[in-house]
Amino acid sequence: GTGSILSAVLGPVSGVKTVVPVLALAGIVINGGRCWFYRREIDWAATRQVLVTALPLVAIGTLLYARLDARALGVLIGAVVLASVPLRRVLKARQIVVGPAGLRAGGALFGFVNGFASGMGVLLVSLLYGAGLAGTAVLATDALVSGAVAHVVADGLPEQLGEPSGRGPGGEPPGLDEHAMRQAVSG
Repeated sequence: GTGSILSAVLGPVSGVKTVVPVLALAGIVINGGRCWFYRREIDWAATRQVLVTALPLVAIGTLLYARLDARALGVLIGAVVLASVPLRRVLKARQIVVGPAGLRAGGALFGFVNGFASGMGVLLVSLLYGAGLAGTAVLATDALVSGAVAHVVADGLPEQLGEPSGRGPGGEPPGLDEHAMRQAVSG
């Protein structure tokens, strides 16, 4: 997807350590618009199943990103992006049906990898198709899940790198509970 292409372009230009934070911020804006546009098509059950594991594991992936040096990170990002293409094709060819446990397992993988590499939307979209979602429901659910995951990366990564984050005055992270998400996208 676009994130994979931008990772390949931004890495050599701005440095490997800036790729994920820049794309996380872009992801919040882009997915926010998609989420608003398709808000009535969000599959809330699939969103919950994916986010319950994606959010904690994106935080762990973000810690990994902050701890690795640029060379190791570049190798890791390249390997993940290269592996995502055949993995998506294998999942699509086998037409695997994904239930709630599969959504949670896939959400964990999606979250963890998004903590240190961008462009993993292809995995999430394949996961959602495998769960039986189609058309605008895939676009809407992908936008909400990807936006929430990007929010965790954008909020947590600067702090891990010793820069100010978007946290409140008491250090609390901005809320991402289901009620707040529903209010944000229902207008």
